[in-house]
Amino acid sequence: MEEWFMDLPAGYLVARSETGYSNNKLALNYIRHFYYQTKGSIQGRNWLLLMDGYGSYNTYEVIIYA
Repeated sequence: MEEWFMDLPAGYLVARSETGYSNNKLALNYIRHFYYQTKGSIQGRNWLLLMDGYGSYNTYEVIIYA
């Protein structure tokens, strides 16, 4: 599967867990990466990120970071 992710455009993030499922650590890394990639375009504007109800997206750490 490594060849699927060769030569990705700048700013792309690919990650996986040992189990193959998303988890709290990946969710927090995702929200941090999302903010880093979008912060320059949201200065002085409202920002809305919609996520599904998956438990890893609703952790204390992710909510506080967001």
